[in-house]
Amino acid sequence: MLHIYSGNGKGKTTAGFGLVLRQAGYERRVAVAQFLKDGTSGELRALQALSCVKVRATQMPQGFYFQMQEQEQLATRQGIQELFAWVKDRAKECTCIFLDE
Repeated sequence: MLHIYSGNGKGKTTAGFGLVLRQAGYERRVAVAQFLKDGTSGELRALQALSCVKVRATQMPQGFYFQMQEQEQLATRQGIQELFAWVKDRAKECTCIFLDE
């Protein structure tokens, strides 16, 4: 099953974390990948305390991609590619994977 939460305004990440928490409540293995965020939100801290939830985030970029220097763009792309590889590895063992922009 695929869930997509999109659009303007609030609630998309919260809805995704709700799904993650429900899966964790049934002790199912869950992976959370946050792209272009710093990985320090309160929700992530709480989920990291659960043994069945694995969390990873990319480094928060400074500014918009099109405004970055070439070296910053390269580092951002590399971080995203590494996180996607981590997600791919988790797909073999998890029943739920949450990709958060």
